Order: sequence, then C-alpha cells, then structure tokens
Amino acid sequence: MSFKGKSVIVTGSSSGIGQECALLFGEEGAYVTVHGQSLEGINETIELLKEAGVKETHYQYVQGPIQDEKVQDELFDKTVEKFAKVDVLVNNAGLCQGPGLEQESMENFDYVMNVNLRSVISMTRKAVDHLEITHGNIVNISSIAAEMCFPPSQHYCASKAALSNYTKNSALQYAHKFIRVNAVSPGSIYTKFRLRHSDNKQEIDYMYENRHEWIPMRRTGTVREVANVVAFLASDKASYVTGSNYAVDGGALAGKPFEPVYVS
Repeated sequence: MSFKGKSVIVTGSSSGIGQECALLFGEEGAYVTVHGQSLEGINETIELLKEAGVKETHYQYVQGPIQDEKVQDELFDKTVEKFAKVDVLVNNAGLCQGPGLEQESMENFDYVMNVNLRSVISMTRKAVDHLEITHGNIVNISSIAAEMCFPPSQHYCASKAALSNYTKNSALQYAHKFIRVNAVSPGSIYTKFRLRHSDNKQEIDYMYENRHEWIPMRRTGTVREVANVVAFLASDKASYVTGSNYAVDGGALAGKPFEPVYVS
C-alpha cells in the first residue's frame, strides 16, 4: 500500500495504536499530522518517523485535547497550510476514564463521551468539505467493547457502541460525496492505554496474560496488526469498502476458544 502524496491526520498519535498508524502512514510515503496531549509522546512519534527515514517536510504536529474545537480547527488548518489538502482522517483519540474521575460517575460519563464520541462527530463534520474535494476517507477506531460487556467500564463501552453505529450512519450520509467511512475495532492489544489508569505494570501484565484465556488465538495483538488494517481501509485497495467495522481481536468477538475433542 502506497500513500505517496496523500495527506493524513491521525488523532491521538502520541502513543499506542495512533502512534503506530502515524508511523505506518509515514513509512508508506504520506504527509502526516501527528496529534496528542503529551509533548513527550508527540516527540517520541516524531523520533520514530525520523528513524524510519521520513523526511521532515512530511510531518508536523498539533498538541492539545481533541475535545477542544480550537485544537480540531488547528489540525485541519495546519494540515491544509502545510500539505495543501486532507485525504485521510483517522479518529483514534480515545480513553476509558477521565483523569481523576470516578469511573462510574456522571462526570466521567460526560468526559468519556466528549472525547470518544463528540470529538469524532465534530472532526467528521469539519473533515467533510476537505474530503469531498479529494474523495478521501475516514477511519474511526472503535473497540470490541462496543459489542461486549466490560464492567465497570460501562461509559467506555457505551461510547464505542455509539461510535460504531455513527460510523455506519456517516458512511451512508457521505457516500454520495464519494467519502468512505469505516471503523476498526481492536480487541486486546498491548499498549499504554491501561497504564493511564494504573501505574502497576505487574498488574497490567497479569491482566494481559490472563486475557489469553478468552482469546481464540491465545495471544495479545500488536499495534502494527491494528495499523495494518487501518491503512488498508484508508487505501485505494479498499475503494469499494464503506460502512464496515473490522474487528482486530484474535477472534474474541467470534466466541470462546475452541478446544477440539478427538474421539479414538
């Protein structure tokens, strides 16, 4: 897949899946606008792009909370100013719990919904005029949590369920403008996502190891495996794909691990 000459915005690309998406797009020749709240994380992404041989003229960054409309406007303004257009928007920024908030509180509900859903809707609306010109596309990062239950993360699950449905509605709404909209739903992927809510690495490692019990492929996925699917959906190879939601979950949504029984 080549993205030579394409201009891509990846929100939440200062770590994890978003960071890997930005790196992959850069490796494939795209102009990339990196986004995140952590300047340290942004600089890490920039360093990875440099190490991959991506030219300095091919990337830039915007720092700030994605739920802030000024930050959203800056993402589009800076991208068009430096790269002249927008071909792909990856709505990746998301979280499970607001900083310092009780997970089941209504304050956390509002915070999670603002980041995981409202910002995506706002970014999509702002992207349409740009993507109509380029016949571009949007890839939303949802989650298998949209279809599974993970209490006490009800707010997160609800936000992703809404996002998955919004993806389908957007695909229908913008198809006549030749804008494709798809989603990717990661399952258990080893990232720093959970470390935002726990600084106990041993606890996090234990959680990932025990998740293997309910993953048919018996392992945790990698950020590159998710980024590969994102890149496919964003590429011309997926030119007839819209309104889809690709699970990258080792079979978790399909069901419990199957143990064949052999009868002699």
